[in-house]
Amino acid sequence: MSNDIVDTQSDSGSLATVGAAIAEKVLVAGDLSKLTSGERLTYISEICKSLGLNPLTRPLEYIQLQGKLTLYARRECTDQLRKVHGISLEITDRQTVGDIYIVTARAKDRTGRVDESTGALPIGNLRGDALANAMMKAETKAKRRVTLSIAGLGLLDETETETVQDNRPRMVDVETGEVKLPSPNISEEQANSLAQMVENAGRSVERLLKAYNILELTELSKDQYEEIINKLATKK
Repeated sequence: MSNDIVDTQSDSGSLATVGAAIAEKVLVAGDLSKLTSGERLTYISEICKSLGLNPLTRPLEYIQLQGKLTLYARRECTDQLRKVHGISLEITDRQTVGDIYIVTARAKDRTGRVDESTGALPIGNLRGDALANAMMKAETKAKRRVTLSIAGLGLLDETETETVQDNRPRMVDVETGEVKLPSPNISEEQANSLAQMVENAGRSVERLLKAYNILELTELSKDQYEEIINKLATKK
């Protein structure tokens, strides 16, 4: 992994706007934990500004890799980048090599520039819904990776962080820049209870999964779980 926290082709001078001291800490150390909360807030705000991203949607999150705090791109980041750069996507190939399912996605921006990336996942002996979910996830990974690539961002996509050993996701308060541990995920029992509540409310579990960009309810954090419970309670 490069020491560059963010590499943008569209705005190579963007780091200058965050101040020499912050730029030096980021580029030399390659570790955002060396910044103060205020400096992190300034840094991520300026990065979002230079890329045309809305920081309030949390398009970027922190992750600790190899002992260093760095950034990765969430779905909100790639969705907004496609709109900003006029990026269109096309799946050009799907193939299985051994027990690995590989999808190739091609991106084209409004200037006509083209790029390609792949998304791969092991499918082994998966069947039914598990196989379908893995295939869809490989396609999602390919689309997000090529979006980041054509936009000139040297960042991990959130689908890639799951396969990186010893990764430790972190959350940042967009108002203070404070880095926090994410809320732990809910239990299987809580997931089953939530599914029943959603169905009893006449709503769709599938739409809920899509809204939170997850494959199953056990991927919800406890904070998200409480948020959904509160929403269901207020809509009775």
